[in-house]
Amino acid sequence: MGKKVEVRDKEISIQEFIDFFKEKLNKRGGKILGNKQTRTDLDMTESKQKIIENICYTELVYKRINKKLTVNYSKEQIEMFIAKILKETNDKFFTKTGKNYYIINTKNNIRLTINSNTYRIITVDKIKDALTHPSSNLR
Repeated sequence: MGKKVEVRDKEISIQEFIDFFKEKLNKRGGKILGNKQTRTDLDMTESKQKIIENICYTELVYKRINKKLTVNYSKEQIEMFIAKILKETNDKFFTKTGKNYYIINTKNNIRLTINSNTYRIITVDKIKDALTHPSSNLR
């Protein structure tokens, strides 16, 4: 017989405990990713607007974006490109895991990583298949 855990003076199997936890978490709009919780749907429309209003950049990130996307954009071009990506990307492609937001844009096959406390863009990555990417919430 499998291992049991005691929850509120009731003994249940570990699998029953995991199923119970997942059900509770999903009712709150989250998913389990390792030991982190990802917020989706309910919070993302508001978060998307906050990101658009507060996004900021460092000198280093402009260089990083040009290098990762193999382009040679000016600061203004990068900012316009990121703003366009944020506005055109559907809310369901915005996720928050830990301290970062991940925005997957399937049209351009890129993923933005943005710090959720400072709204500072960290990086932009090319992705081959957004639907199978680990931070995609479409699985």
